[in-house]
Amino acid sequence: MKLKSVKSLVFATILRYNVTKRNVSKRDRKRDKKSGDKMDYIRKKKITFPKANYKHLGLVDIGGVGEIVYKCVKFNDYDYDDDANIVDKRIKGKIIYPRDPYEAPNLDIDLGLTGKKLIVSLCNLAEEINFKGFITHTKVAALIMDWCKEYFHPYNIESLYEKYRELDKGETDRKYYQEWTDGVFNVDTFIDDLAKLYSVFTYIYAFLECLNGNPEPALNYEKSGQFFHTVPLFADYTFTMIVDKYDVDPNWNDIQRAMKDAEHSHMHINTKEEFRKAVVTDKVNIYKKIEDMLPQIKLSLNYDVSRNKCELVAYVESIFDICYYSIARLLAANAPSEDPNTDKYSVYDLGENIAFCEVCGKMYIKSGNNQKCCGDDACIRTINRKRQARHRQKLKENQD
Repeated sequence: MKLKSVKSLVFATILRYNVTKRNVSKRDRKRDKKSGDKMDYIRKKKITFPKANYKHLGLVDIGGVGEIVYKCVKFNDYDYDDDANIVDKRIKGKIIYPRDPYEAPNLDIDLGLTGKKLIVSLCNLAEEINFKGFITHTKVAALIMDWCKEYFHPYNIESLYEKYRELDKGETDRKYYQEWTDGVFNVDTFIDDLAKLYSVFTYIYAFLECLNGNPEPALNYEKSGQFFHTVPLFADYTFTMIVDKYDVDPNWNDIQRAMKDAEHSHMHINTKEEFRKAVVTDKVNIYKKIEDMLPQIKLSLNYDVSRNKCELVAYVESIFDICYYSIARLLAANAPSEDPNTDKYSVYDLGENIAFCEVCGKMYIKSGNNQKCCGDDACIRTINRKRQARHRQKLKENQD
């Protein structure tokens, strides 16, 4: 059977679904079946397109798009070279690589990590690398390697998984061959990717917290670090330019009026609540700005034979792809209303409420509304000591 061309399939679809019946006679439809001149036919007939053609489809509108399902490649140990120069492999600079290049990584792991938990772990890594004072490149590499050993390999996830899965199965007709450069990645590239993710997610977090009545993260968003800085994206909301009333001469032109406005204007530093309201008022523009900050997301069709289910899944080649896909789902499900009076978006957490530890400052996902720290033993002990001290102080005040 001869396959139709893409063009003929498109025209056939248009003719079948979008031509109004009252303008198409049986003779016309019969001629179309006999391979008539489709272009001439379309020009003569009235074509109507369904309303859906004028709409954009979001991730929440497309059936089968769910939480991200990603593959994991986990090497046992890594090493660091601060000045590699392997010309034939185009590998240069500070690199991290698997310590034993011919030891197969672990593929059958399930960390139970949601996209948001992965983002939180990477934001904490960025804090440790960039905002805790001076740190050597060797220490940076050690922190990155520790993260990889605890979680999984950050780059070439899909390709490495397929390669080692094929090698593990012992396929005779192989596409892949194990190389000692498998798993090598550049430290500077990792820090650049980490900086972008940290800046984007903390901006989104600060914005959503403002919508929920908490302006503190937005007020403290601008930070300077050793390897990167966050841009002062909320600076415009910290003050308001106020023009005092004055007598206006009707004979003034626009330039004269502007000069008088400048003479009678002064800057007002916003209070926390005024700052928050300024952010909420401009929420639509901020949302569009966030949209422009996110990279394009690639989706592919995946048929799971075991579940007899076909889904659109994210094409994942790095941990950062996973994070941006998770952020996109979060934003697609929680677009801000244009209503200026609507400023509460308590559902944005999607069951995972992010907070900062009162002791060490780490970002964590709360397991309960009353949780005050990240769950580290030292932080829990500190919180308990503070709670006991407050209790003793309260008893003392009641006795007095």
